[in-house]
Amino acid sequence: PAAYANEELGVQTIFVLATNDTTGCQNTITFDIRVNPLPSPTLNVNEMLSADTCDDDNDGFVATDLDMLVNDIVNNEPDVVYSFHESAEDANNNLNALSSPYTNIVMDSQTIYVLATNTVTGCFTVTPLQINVIPIPVMPINIDDVEVCDDAASLDGFAMFDLTVTQMQIYGGQTPGNFTLTYHESEQDAIDDVSPIVTPSDYINTTANQQTIWVRLEDNTTDCFAIGSFEIIVVPPPVLVQPTAFSLCDDLESGDESDEISSFDLTDKYTEITGGDTSLTLTYYASLADLNADTPITDPTGYQNISNPQTLYIRATNSAGCTTDITMTLRVLPIPTPNTMPTLLEACDDDSDGDATNGILVFDLTQAEAEIVNNESNVTVSYHTTLEDAEMDNNPIVDPTMHAVDMATANENGQVIIYVRVESDIQIDSNMEPCYKVVELPVIVHSLPELTSTAFTYVFCEYDNDNVGQFNWDEVTASLDLLTPPQDINNFTVTYHPTVAEALAGTGALVNGFENMTDPQTVFIRVENTATGCVNTNNIASLELSVEPIPTATAPATYEVCATDETDPNTAVFDLTSLDAEIIAGQLNMAVSYYETAMDADSDINAIANATSYVNTSNPQTLYARVRQTITGCLSDPVLVTLQVNALPVFTLPADDILCVDADTGTTTDGPMIGVDLGAGYSYSWTTPNGTANSPTVAVTTAGTYSLTITDNNFTTSCTYSDSVTYQASSAPSVLDIQITTPAFASSHNVIATASGGSGVYEYQLDDGDWQATGEFLDLAPGEHTITVRDTNGCGELIRGFELIDYMKFFTPNGDEYHPTWNIIGLRNQPGAKIYIFDRYGKLLKQISPAGPGWDGTYNGSPMPSQDYWFRVEYVDPFDGTPKEFINHFTLKR
Repeated sequence: PAAYANEELGVQTIFVLATNDTTGCQNTITFDIRVNPLPSPTLNVNEMLSADTCDDDNDGFVATDLDMLVNDIVNNEPDVVYSFHESAEDANNNLNALSSPYTNIVMDSQTIYVLATNTVTGCFTVTPLQINVIPIPVMPINIDDVEVCDDAASLDGFAMFDLTVTQMQIYGGQTPGNFTLTYHESEQDAIDDVSPIVTPSDYINTTANQQTIWVRLEDNTTDCFAIGSFEIIVVPPPVLVQPTAFSLCDDLESGDESDEISSFDLTDKYTEITGGDTSLTLTYYASLADLNADTPITDPTGYQNISNPQTLYIRATNSAGCTTDITMTLRVLPIPTPNTMPTLLEACDDDSDGDATNGILVFDLTQAEAEIVNNESNVTVSYHTTLEDAEMDNNPIVDPTMHAVDMATANENGQVIIYVRVESDIQIDSNMEPCYKVVELPVIVHSLPELTSTAFTYVFCEYDNDNVGQFNWDEVTASLDLLTPPQDINNFTVTYHPTVAEALAGTGALVNGFENMTDPQTVFIRVENTATGCVNTNNIASLELSVEPIPTATAPATYEVCATDETDPNTAVFDLTSLDAEIIAGQLNMAVSYYETAMDADSDINAIANATSYVNTSNPQTLYARVRQTITGCLSDPVLVTLQVNALPVFTLPADDILCVDADTGTTTDGPMIGVDLGAGYSYSWTTPNGTANSPTVAVTTAGTYSLTITDNNFTTSCTYSDSVTYQASSAPSVLDIQITTPAFASSHNVIATASGGSGVYEYQLDDGDWQATGEFLDLAPGEHTITVRDTNGCGELIRGFELIDYMKFFTPNGDEYHPTWNIIGLRNQPGAKIYIFDRYGKLLKQISPAGPGWDGTYNGSPMPSQDYWFRVEYVDPFDGTPKEFINHFTLKR
């Protein structure tokens, strides 16, 4: 009865029987038990509570009306109240009930808990409720307005619109099939989803000029929707102003200034045509046919007319695409036709401004005006110093009759350009600019010849010593450095005159062959530019003429030197200046010049520049020398200079080598004879390790350097040549020391061989094995061995033998040739050593000598059986030279 489960729904009566344990008397009573039902909120198909709410801003959070939810979950139960809680604990304890509306704190989806309590019974249930925040469709914040042009005939502000052109923008990246899109005339209709526009593709606005259209986009699955709006606008066509004719002067853009073709920037008329409405786009057409075919002018900023005059067609378009057409006339005006190649204005510089060399001179520019205007009427002329000023009609020269031209402003052609503007008085373009033509008028101020000095001297060199010379003025001019660079004397005429006045006047010019009347005598120089006619009027220079004797030159003896290089016996370096004293022969104030050819010497050109280190070009070679008087400049007649190169006595000693010598003396008697005998007229000088010698050859007996110098005494130059050879000593060693580095009877045997007492580089060989650089040999077999040491240069070898002591581990005295006896190995050189053989019981069987044949395995003539036998050997160990005793055993095998 303590855990009784009722068997009837609702109310069940329970009967109680009471019995007295003493008397057995009984009594019966009843009571009712009642099970009150728990509240049962209405659940969805998933046996849970849920609430879906559309998210008006798609941020995952939304205010949910909890009071409205109660109507959906009450399940028609009386006396049940509901409260909402964020956690199951709060719901079970009826704590922290949520107020309505409730905004979720978990994005997109959150579970809260519903407490349903029966107010009569106090029974309650806690049920989770999932709040789902459903995103609404994405609607653009700003939907583009739809514009349609008004009918130009009615201009009533009404037109047919296709509202569906906004669909692509509204849907964006969303799938259209998942949504229902409707258009409405009011916002409330869109919210209530009533009165959609039936034919949105053919809608006529109901409000003139501009009207708002509302859009509802509803998700077909969630029923959530978004609302948006845009404007439909009826746009009037552009209003244009008929432009005046567009007139420009003929230009060079087409290559000809008289072809009635000019380049028009049609956009210059934009403001005039549009009345200042900058929202309009103008398109230009060359003809009506092009307008109808919509073939516009490609570049309206640089359009060239095709006829004169020409009618253009212009279409104005506003932002809605509405258009208005208008025409415009193009006119090309003729420009003046002046002479564009006027005659050059030129004059020689003078000292009117105080300086005849500054390139500044005053010109009357108007003297060229008649030539430039060329009889054309209705024109005005102005003069300018820059093309830009002439083009812009700025800064005209105030007084063109007194204009100072400065050659410092000349162009690359050496001309100062004056820009002459000739403009029409009657042809004025649309910009109120007169038509004009600019002519370049070249002006030159020619410089006067500029001399390097005001006084020159010239010496006539004579043979007859009468102090009278015959002057050739061309030669005089060629010898004088008259003009400053970059003036070229070939562009000038130079004449010589007795007086300054005659030089200025260009009269009384002296002729070639003029003979001086005094010594010295002064004449005057006139220099005239043959192209410009300008004369050195500001600088008539003087020329002092004098007559001096010609110096003499003495031919020197043949100049001989030894060849510079043994590979080229015909080339050497000559110091020609060493001949100067012989050629000058005591004359004072003289210098010598040397030339490679007679023509150069005669013309006094191409003198040898490197006279102190001249390299001949043939052998022998003839040069030419002239003596110059350093004060007067007079030159002697040329003399011959002969250069002779004597060959070196070239020879070759053997290449450096090895010399095999005796290890003790360091010498040899088998060395080579070296040297060379060149014959008569040569001398020899040896330096050897043994001293000096003068013979052609010497014998090599000692290592070292042998140097030989041979002198050719057949020429005065006594040319010498030297060579040397070095011999390096090498020999076999005089001592070979072999050290046994392991004791006798050791498990392995090692030795070290050391060669000494020689001068070579050595290598070692054990028995007939490979050669090696060191004398250490490891793990050798016992017995006799030889070590050979040799010089790596082939200068001899030394051989020495040695023995390694050990014993035979077994022997087989079977009557064959294999191991017939037993003995100690490597002890033959110790005949005094004693060897005792015992059986295993210690009985002495035999004493043998290491130099003898050994034990044959018998005792008193009887063969001993196969078994181990013991031995004791008394010997001197070569390892350390001490007497030792060694005991061990070996095996006899039969």
